[in-house]
Order: sequence, then structure tokens, then C-alpha cells
Amino acid sequence: MLGNSSCCLPVSSCTVCFDHLRTRNRCSVRGRDAMDGSDLTPVQLADELGVSVGTLANWRWRDEGPRYVKLGSGRSSPIRYQRKDIDAWKARHAVGGELAA
Repeated sequence: MLGNSSCCLPVSSCTVCFDHLRTRNRCSVRGRDAMDGSDLTPVQLADELGVSVGTLANWRWRDEGPRYVKLGSGRSSPIRYQRKDIDAWKARHAVGGELAA
């Protein structure tokens, strides 16, 4: 079933659909657009930033990366990143160039 749009994973992690994010199709699994600014998993954020999931884990441990939400109190509780926190972290780390007016 390659090429269907029933997946919420980033293209690099998805084994079902290779065009989901590229075409920004509506997700029939979760009933929402995958590009709607919703929370991202570490796999999705790593794909977006071009870093490894391990790098994100190191940043969390060292308190260097984007703010995150831990959904539970256990060691293996799921982690989510909110779009507003990702954008704020990117803005704090912007270098060079001029600010747009």
C-alpha cells in the first residue's frame, strides 16, 4: 500500500506512505492534517531538524534543546515538542543576516 495517505509519521520514518508530508494530505488515521502545527514526536522533530533522535535526547538531558512535554512520570514516558517551543528555540539560535522588517 505504498503511496496512500493514512499515516502521521514523517516520510523518513513511514513504511506505509512516502508522499504523505510532501503532498500534505489529510491523515485518515488520526483525522487531522499532519502539518497543522500539532505536537511533534522526537522522531518527527529529528527529521525536521536533520539531527538524530539521540541528539535530541542528549539536548533534553543537558537542557539545551527546545522545550518539551513529558507525557507521564516514568523514564520511558512519551515526549512531545510543541510547535511554539520549537519556533522559539530556533529564533533564539538564529545567527547572521538581517532581521526582516
